[in-house]
Amino acid sequence: MKRISSIAACVVIALVLVVMPSQAQLSYTTPNVVLEENFDSLPHTGTSNVWQDNVTLPGWFLVNSTGAVPTYIRISDGSDNTGAFYSFGKSGSTERALGGVGSGGAYFGTPASGALAGYWGVKIKNDTGLTLTNFTVIYDVEQWRDGGNVNVQPLISEWAIEPGGWLTTGWNFGASTDSPVHTSSARALNGNDSANRVADVSFSSGSILWEPGQVLWIRFRELNDSGNDHGLAIDNFRLLAIPEPIVVTFGLLVLGGLKFWRKRK
Repeated sequence: MKRISSIAACVVIALVLVVMPSQAQLSYTTPNVVLEENFDSLPHTGTSNVWQDNVTLPGWFLVNSTGAVPTYIRISDGSDNTGAFYSFGKSGSTERALGGVGSGGAYFGTPASGALAGYWGVKIKNDTGLTLTNFTVIYDVEQWRDGGNVNVQPLISEWAIEPGGWLTTGWNFGASTDSPVHTSSARALNGNDSANRVADVSFSSGSILWEPGQVLWIRFRELNDSGNDHGLAIDNFRLLAIPEPIVVTFGLLVLGGLKFWRKRK
């Protein structure tokens, strides 16, 4: 389930974490507070489930290459090679990750080989009443399927403030993470295993002006890669933002501490 963790410095060398429930809409209300999502509220039974933006997973959105919102999300342990967005996890487990398997099918708007299939992403509103000047994002990249393609396929994240749409241009680069496994043998993988996961991928915005009331969008790119597509997903998403450059060091210490505090999959 989604939680917001309040983090404060008790002494110079200590941090205290206080956990509070988040709201249906992602609202960032207090600087130096870590917003996190572990995706465990995603559907985990059956083969597919109805998807509604900001409802199935509050604050999170799906879009295909034409700008349309997919009407469903598939559920798989990686054994499914159907092109779609997925709730990935071991069969029957509530421990989930959000990702996709790209394709040129109608689900993604029939994109050409090598073209954009779609995005999944999150919107976060600055409700602190302050101008935030820096944020840092950390997440795990998990691979749940080896598509049987020897080519590396990256998962790329990008961000923008009030971009106007998921398919607009001018977004800022976040991070690029290569698929950990890329062999000629198509098979399901356990994305929770260290060999199939890149933990704690991170990026920072640098100096910005995220004004009160503005919405930060973060998107994860799904391509229709050439040949068979691997199944990549994200888990343990965390964001922390600060109002002044002087506290960047404190914010990074908090996020560093979360690498050890958060539940390992």
